[in-house]
Amino acid sequence: MKINFVILKIFRHGMRYPKDIELYPKDPYLHSFPKHLYTQLTEAGKKNSYALGQILYERYNKLTGTSYNKEIVQTISTATDRTVMTAQLVLAGLFQNPLNAMLEETFNWSQLPYQIKQESLDINVYSSNLNCTAYSNEYQRVINSTDYIKTTESYKNFFKILSNHTGVNVKTFMDVNNIYHALNAEQFMNLSLPEWTTTIYPNKIHAAAATFLEYINYNNVLRRLNGGQVLSIIIRNLLNYISNDQNQKQTKLYLLSGHDRTVASVLAALDLFIPHIPKYNSALIFELHQVNTTKQYVIKMFYLKDVNQGLEQLLVKECPSLCTVQDFIEALKSNTMTNHEDECENRKPTLNKR
Repeated sequence: MKINFVILKIFRHGMRYPKDIELYPKDPYLHSFPKHLYTQLTEAGKKNSYALGQILYERYNKLTGTSYNKEIVQTISTATDRTVMTAQLVLAGLFQNPLNAMLEETFNWSQLPYQIKQESLDINVYSSNLNCTAYSNEYQRVINSTDYIKTTESYKNFFKILSNHTGVNVKTFMDVNNIYHALNAEQFMNLSLPEWTTTIYPNKIHAAAATFLEYINYNNVLRRLNGGQVLSIIIRNLLNYISNDQNQKQTKLYLLSGHDRTVASVLAALDLFIPHIPKYNSALIFELHQVNTTKQYVIKMFYLKDVNQGLEQLLVKECPSLCTVQDFIEALKSNTMTNHEDECENRKPTLNKR
């Protein structure tokens, strides 16, 4: 069985400097970072993004070739510096461009030949609550639900501890998520975290921060309107590949550079999300294989949790290990968006609780 086509590789950006909204009033590093570096990739983030591209090279260079061709490899990114730069570095690693020059702060990124589209991903994945009325309405209903209120109440003492130590009036899991990302970014920059964090970081605050990602994908309505939009891209791409008679010049690899919530929301749409914060440069990979004996097309999925770890194969429920394209589509039908405008604006969603 051979790999014919990588339908999509979705990855989180590399290690970065904190966002200004993440830095809390009592943060010892509140004024340590020049404003122009907020959210930008660190040197380690650049190196690991390049390493992610090298992983792609080892696995897919026979598909992509050794020279960049925008028709063979297509790349989409959210419209942020860190995701666009991550995509550029992944492509540089894939096509074996030297890394050293790209580590310089004065490097001219426009000289790279890679074409990166900054379009639909922002609308379709990263900010569903901003552009999808049905999503916004359903999420509001969820956070007003008895279950959400009960879960929030169970964290009441934890929120109070965080409020006292950070100076933030912590009321929601999104507040916790911001504090977690500040601590996480500072840790990866080899900065010493405050003494008070030793009892809660990383495990306790990670669990609370991950609850935010759990609730933005709480039920099948939110999953369909969020990560389900990426599932529709995956299905469209694989069907296009199969119907095009495997033209050697057609696209063989799609890259999608996003955020932790991008990875989490796609996992949720696959009904495979176990609450966690996807790590920097973590990636989901969808491959189309053709069985040698039957010529049947099957899909394989993998989760790369860290660039220093191996690929972990994922299996969709109700789809065997050799998951055919039709089985894949059928198994995920309820979580796959089919029409953005209709489902987000015109059709009242039907709730099926998890």
